[in-house]
Amino acid sequence: MSVLALLLVTPAAWGGTAATTLRVGAAVLPYVSLDARQQTATYYVADEDVARGYIDLSGAVTVSFRTNLERGVPVGVENLGEGRVLVSEAGKGNFVSSAFTLDPAGYRIGARVERKLDARIVLSPDTPRGVHQLALGITPVI
Repeated sequence: MSVLALLLVTPAAWGGTAATTLRVGAAVLPYVSLDARQQTATYYVADEDVARGYIDLSGAVTVSFRTNLERGVPVGVENLGEGRVLVSEAGKGNFVSSAFTLDPAGYRIGARVERKLDARIVLSPDTPRGVHQLALGITPVI
């Protein structure tokens, strides 16, 4: 009985032909590797900064990242010190939010990309004058 079953299951192995279709699918999960080096650890608040309501810190952070996202890397920035922080890519000057997208334009997917960021610390009217600590937290939001 077992010999008969073997013959019925394996006729193609003895010179017969068989066709089969195999469909394979794959999903590539998004990934981000992000390193931030904070260049500015402290900043000085003067009377004119408090009157203006903010202080700008040029090149406060350098961010290095690698990703497979073609559209860029959305990130959120939080000031763990005093004051709300807004960020902009260095030299762009349009501080609108503490969330933005790191643009990998001009780089191939998976290559390391480096961007310098400017920071704007929004000051309250009761911000004390003097030296303040800058402690930024940068997190990818994917």
